[in-house]
Amino acid sequence: MMPEYEITYLTDPTLSDDKRAELDASIDTLIGELKGTITNTLPPVRRRLSYLINKQSSAFSRTVHINIDPAHIEELRKVLRKKEGVMRLYVINTPLRASVTLEMMTKALERDSKGKTAKKEEKPVTMQDVEAGIEEALQEEVK
Repeated sequence: MMPEYEITYLTDPTLSDDKRAELDASIDTLIGELKGTITNTLPPVRRRLSYLINKQSSAFSRTVHINIDPAHIEELRKVLRKKEGVMRLYVINTPLRASVTLEMMTKALERDSKGKTAKKEEKPVTMQDVEAGIEEALQEEVK
């Protein structure tokens, strides 16, 4: 099985919806040409940028999860960086995990429970306890 990658790219916000859809389709086609398969895709979302990129303060962000041979990743990066309209590109290798196993859950619970002590039973507070506490605080204040 081929490794899974997450590709997130920012597109120019001045592109029309049709041009952005064409760009997304061409990227999907490129992935197919490189013998990759798309496992999940998130629709483009307009994002405010924390700093200007190409004199733009916002961009559309799209994330695509793919399975592809690692030998084709560098070629995919080169082509995507040269595509008109792509402002930034991030490719992340994400580990495959089909499901959380019982063994994984047991290890996580053991790790989380280390060093934690059981809570003491709390007894209910009575009015006498409150008054005694106030008296004690007043006595200390007077000293």
